[in-house]
Amino acid sequence: MADEPAHPRLLVNGIVGLATSQYLDQRQRATALHVMAAVPDITYLYTTTDLAGRPGLSFQVYADGSTSTVGIDPTTGELLAAHERISGGLRPDLFSYVLLLDRGHTSTDTLTSTTAAAGR
Repeated sequence: MADEPAHPRLLVNGIVGLATSQYLDQRQRATALHVMAAVPDITYLYTTTDLAGRPGLSFQVYADGSTSTVGIDPTTGELLAAHERISGGLRPDLFSYVLLLDRGHTSTDTLTSTTAAAGR
């Protein structure tokens, strides 16, 4: 509905974007969870299972005809999965799903001269 605030959905989408574009350390993951927990329109749905069969803490927000849900690993606080379903407007039932199967980071540049030459 148009009178529902969109900012909680934008916040969830921002956290998903951040977690999928860079490595978040334990402190950053904890901060993201605390921020989500502090927003009243983001609902904790208890434990759910993602498409890979992993249990996770599930959070959901509904705004502007869109339902966004994220699954968080209860042990590490890392994002497991996120999905969004648009139920109203011009494209009802439009659906997206992000599934993170592996993540990590390195302190060194892994770009080699071979992969750099291939990218030219």
